[in-house]
Amino acid sequence: MVSDDTAPQYPRSALITIDVQRDFLDGQPFEIRGTSAAVPAMGRLVRFFRLKARPIVHMVRLYRADGSNVEPCRRHMVEQGAQLVLLGSVGSQLAAPLLTTPETTLDAEFYGGKEVGPVSRLAIGRDNERGALVLHCSRTWNVLGIARHAGIKEAKRRAERIYPGLSAKWLKTGVSKRQAKAYLDKALKGVECSFCGKRPDQIDQMVSTGNARICNVCVRDIAAMMSIE
Repeated sequence: MVSDDTAPQYPRSALITIDVQRDFLDGQPFEIRGTSAAVPAMGRLVRFFRLKARPIVHMVRLYRADGSNVEPCRRHMVEQGAQLVLLGSVGSQLAAPLLTTPETTLDAEFYGGKEVGPVSRLAIGRDNERGALVLHCSRTWNVLGIARHAGIKEAKRRAERIYPGLSAKWLKTGVSKRQAKAYLDKALKGVECSFCGKRPDQIDQMVSTGNARICNVCVRDIAAMMSIE
């Protein structure tokens, strides 16, 4: 039963996935039964959290071929040559529905949960709350992590502390607000609120049934109108 103390706080939420790697999918040599059936729903959640620029943490296993970092219950298999979520292997990669693009791969710069070296690319953009997002990206611009700051100046100041000399290297993309809006309108066409037309990235929650959708803003407004009547 959900109470005021246990109700989800969606604007402050983060998404965590655990062991959703290809070697653990149904039909693979090291399958965890039921994972494949749950992956489509996980993919939808991941896409929604990305649209809202909210944290996503993928907890994964990346084993060394010598078995030195493998838990005891699987160590012998890896030592005997089992190709189980080995660093850089196809089986160690996330299930396809969780990826930003089909080419996205786990980046060795963060191997073992630690930052081995600086990320290859950084980007800064505004979020819907008039703050700024710093996107930590791989060489192919796949987003590895996101940090939110109060504004563009604060984001650049914090980035400069980690990457000295970066301030002089920022480049403007040349993408206008109109172009960005047009891109999002096209990318999210068909999943807007059926009542107000807002996109998923413009609201906190969206409830859908069949082809109809309603956002949390419209639910609140409708509830207010009904209470007045």
